[in-house]
Amino acid sequence: MEEVQDIVIVGAGIAGLTTSLGLHKLGIRSLVLESSGSLRITGFALAIWTNGWKALDAVGIGDSLRQQHKQIYWNLSTSTISGVQTAAMSFDAKGKHGDHEFHCVNRKLLLEALAKELPSGTIRFSSKVVSIEISGFHKLVHLADGTILKTKVLIGCDGVNSVVAKWLGFKAPTFTGRASIRGCVNFKSNHGFEPKFFQFFGKGFRSGFLPYNDTGVYWFLGTSEDKVREDDPIKMKQFVLSKLGNVYVPDEIKAIVENTELDSIISSLLRYRHPWELLWGNINKDNVCVAGDALHPMTPHLGQGGCAALEDGVVLARCLAGALLKEQCEETKGKGDREREEYKRIEVGLKKYAKERRWRSIELISTAYFIGFVQQDIGQGGCAALEDSVVLARCLAKALSEKTSKESKEKDEREMDEYKMIEMGFKKLGIRSLVLESSSSLRVTGFALAILTNGWKALDAVGIGDSLRQQHKQIYLNLSTSTISGVQTAAMSFDAEGKHGDCEFRCVNRMLLLEALSKELPSGTIRFSSKVVSIEISGFYKLVHLADGIILKTKVNSPKYKEREDDPIKMKQFVLSKLGNEYVPDEIKAIVENTELDSIISSPLRYRHPWELLWGNINKDNVCVVGDALHPMTPHLGQGGCAALEDSVVLARCLAGALLKEQSEETKGKGDREREEYKRIEMGLKKYAKERRWRSIDLISTAYFIGFINQAGYALYPMIPDIGQGGCAALEDSVVLASQDQVADGAEDSDSKDNGEDSVPPIEMTSSTFNIVIAVFTRYGIMRGIEHDFIIYEYFKVEAGEGEREWERGSEYRIGAIECRAYGGDARDD
Repeated sequence: MEEVQDIVIVGAGIAGLTTSLGLHKLGIRSLVLESSGSLRITGFALAIWTNGWKALDAVGIGDSLRQQHKQIYWNLSTSTISGVQTAAMSFDAKGKHGDHEFHCVNRKLLLEALAKELPSGTIRFSSKVVSIEISGFHKLVHLADGTILKTKVLIGCDGVNSVVAKWLGFKAPTFTGRASIRGCVNFKSNHGFEPKFFQFFGKGFRSGFLPYNDTGVYWFLGTSEDKVREDDPIKMKQFVLSKLGNVYVPDEIKAIVENTELDSIISSLLRYRHPWELLWGNINKDNVCVAGDALHPMTPHLGQGGCAALEDGVVLARCLAGALLKEQCEETKGKGDREREEYKRIEVGLKKYAKERRWRSIELISTAYFIGFVQQDIGQGGCAALEDSVVLARCLAKALSEKTSKESKEKDEREMDEYKMIEMGFKKLGIRSLVLESSSSLRVTGFALAILTNGWKALDAVGIGDSLRQQHKQIYLNLSTSTISGVQTAAMSFDAEGKHGDCEFRCVNRMLLLEALSKELPSGTIRFSSKVVSIEISGFYKLVHLADGIILKTKVNSPKYKEREDDPIKMKQFVLSKLGNEYVPDEIKAIVENTELDSIISSPLRYRHPWELLWGNINKDNVCVVGDALHPMTPHLGQGGCAALEDSVVLARCLAGALLKEQSEETKGKGDREREEYKRIEMGLKKYAKERRWRSIDLISTAYFIGFINQAGYALYPMIPDIGQGGCAALEDSVVLASQDQVADGAEDSDSKDNGEDSVPPIEMTSSTFNIVIAVFTRYGIMRGIEHDFIIYEYFKVEAGEGEREWERGSEYRIGAIECRAYGGDARDD
């Protein structure tokens, strides 16, 4: 039996019902197919942030849901290892509902509220889609009961195992290696919990507890351990309690889990879609598209899965309505012409939807995955404890709403550090080298830099670590404070057991570092006033042309690049203006005030796209790059100098292995000896490139992401462990530990080919690039600025006769039966 429907939506979840309701508000009817016998409400609860509430308001059910759920005003984050409360900050902000509105919403109430607003008969239960077939300008949807639906538009909102997504060519979502246990408890009387988000972090796990009304509390625990089982709630409950069973977790929190009924506990393996599938795949094809988890399955660490589905529904309804409600052209007289024109309009509408949602989905999937990686995967390896981190909350203790600009480090000041480290490494291995420096003396104007544990291992490897330790104080404590709220968002120790502390951290004077490195080198190693102007190939050698006319013939070459400076007076005024409130102690302001102008520098922060290192040449023949020439990165991770130190020791080891290798007996002639040595050098540099490629990609990506969180004025509502004033504070127990094997053992990273196109110069971070999230874990990274919290407009035909017009930010409009407000962004982005 064949049945005709204009729009068929597969899946009566959040995305499907929101899309259907959005279309209904605009006067368009749809049919929603649900495979189960009733609304699926086993997910207990979900986080709805500001962008989700804007979508709910757009479809008219926001206020009713607000009345049923408590708004969460505070985030409290605590380490179960140290007992330190790493965050205590407010989500409260001025506005109609608060600039950062956050509620924990009961999933059943949300679905029922959406379904209640739909016309009778819109949802058809027990309707499982088994196949999809093309029929002219229509699609034939085959159901398990034999029914065939002929539709003009097919929308897949059928979750992670989407039939529609599979038809579009998407692969099944990928398992992340993590799992989440979730539960919900409903007390008989008022539970007494304040409207706060309680988070607890430990070794390899993260848990959260959120009250959603006066009697109900939702909780979760995410972990990367293999002990979690989906089918046994008893073991799940025991596992959760074992993770929370220490003195730092209050008894009333443990009681929430203890009082949870077994049928109110579920576990699921966390899956996600590779972002590059959305980059290259078909979100839409002809008159078919996907939304919600069928489009962007993501890990829950950002708290945006449900919100993104709500966004999808409103945007898709708008785009489809713009196509379906458009008047027919006068020329299309026949039925075939009308169907063809409508088909084309639908196709254009779905393309517009896909264009809007593609980058938004990539952004959310990537960010959620990376946050989960930081919180759990690294923690599992030993970073969960505050004492075991290299860079702790330092980077993320500011509010997202702050656009404070940190004083940037002058990256070109690390050039000499890198060269000296290479040279020192060669000297220790009995190999002489020549270092060319374009300036007339050591450049020591970079003042100081952070040297963390991995950097000290490199300095120990070349024999100058102890002398530098004697000249510099070790940093033992990190204090982070928001200048907006005055809240101290982090107070944690870097001190740990060991010879120098497992997390050794010192701020090192750059002049003393360079002098210590230079002092250990043989006389004549450094040649000053030697600017390289070009490089030429000459057989097995490279000819290095200097500005003074000298030509150096060398077996191995490592080039560099230079950057620029700015105005110190304006810089000083700018810094003081940012620190000029009552929350910054006078003695801190005095530091800046007493700084001489010639001791202030600034530089635009630059970085290399990580995918350039994936596909580009770190080495070619007998040439390679080191330090900032290889991995220019933003300073937010404090690893630029340390990575340069790592590079140098690894390169010295790899080159020494090639240069000190004995000559083969067969290579009698000079030409044969040169050829064999050339090949050994090439292999040594390939080994170096292989070891440093993924390390550099990880550091660049992580530093960029942390800088984005720390500085970008973007409404990132996520559950990063220490969310600051209105947004995001410290990543507790996190970031990236220095690789133990990089310096000590030279352990190789993942297999990667050394072929690829030449790298291009690093880009300058402009104001627009602060609004980008790099897909750090995907290792591909095409980025695009996305400034909106959630745009429910671009161009739209409002009211007959008004034509197309640009919506003004913050203004309210009526489209048919729905009142809308234009939020953020630029209406001309599309």
